[in-house]
Amino acid sequence: CDSRQLDLVLFVSRYLSRVPSDELDRLNKSDIFLPSRDNIMHRASEMTFDDAPWLSAIVKRTRHVFVHPDVGNEVARILGSKSLRDVLSAHQNGMVKIPVPKHQALQQLIKNRTIDVDEISKIVLELMEIAELKGA
Repeated sequence: CDSRQLDLVLFVSRYLSRVPSDELDRLNKSDIFLPSRDNIMHRASEMTFDDAPWLSAIVKRTRHVFVHPDVGNEVARILGSKSLRDVLSAHQNGMVKIPVPKHQALQQLIKNRTIDVDEISKIVLELMEIAELKGA
């Protein structure tokens, strides 16, 4: 896209990021497109925002399509793009997606076992880490 189109896309994406989350959730996020560093429009959900420039310098020649820097990391996150840190962390751990346990699985785990305080602390810390990675 040219500079005028880029300005328009930036305006619209910033506006969308300010829409209340309950209204934004009603949109099909696969229909939201953002510009890449190369000014090419891509689905936001298939893009990565650069929240770790020291890492992106190392992974420049990869399959990652980076969101245009003028979009901003927070706007890109709200509109469905993935964090470079999260993507690299998940990839490094051999995961395609960060798993999130269902509450039924946690209830079953706690109900069927006697858990001491140290184990409960570890479980809570792991859940907090997962929530942080998921943006909660």
